[in-house]
Amino acid sequence: MKGKHSYRSVSLHSMLVDQLRFPQYVEKIKAQGHERVFHDLDIENYKFGSSFTEIFGHYLRKKVGITDSKKTFHSLRHNVSDHLYQKLVLDSLIEELHGRAGKTETRKRYTKGYRVHTLYKECIEKLEYKVDLSHLRNSKYVQKK
Repeated sequence: MKGKHSYRSVSLHSMLVDQLRFPQYVEKIKAQGHERVFHDLDIENYKFGSSFTEIFGHYLRKKVGITDSKKTFHSLRHNVSDHLYQKLVLDSLIEELHGRAGKTETRKRYTKGYRVHTLYKECIEKLEYKVDLSHLRNSKYVQKK
């Protein structure tokens, strides 16, 4: 969350749940008494994301081999949007997934937004990349069975 008022529910892709066991990691962190899931990120410029962006950039260049300086953590947002757009997902669903919904007067005034299940079915499960992420199973963030 960016702030106290930016709380919202989001769907997790089945890979995060089934293969990387992210919910189990979150429970472990809570049990240890941490308030933030990624409690080891340092705050920089009043934000926690700055250090993560740096770490992610290093990961892209050194581990994945993507050396284009225009490819950054923020590129993921563009990539997800384009991927879903190519699968003919409604713009309103993509906007809601990104937390940018309600741009029209009707949507702001008369709708409550899509339900989590709808976003999961119509967006999250349509994110299918042919990328081998099996190395992530050895991460400290993945709970072993």
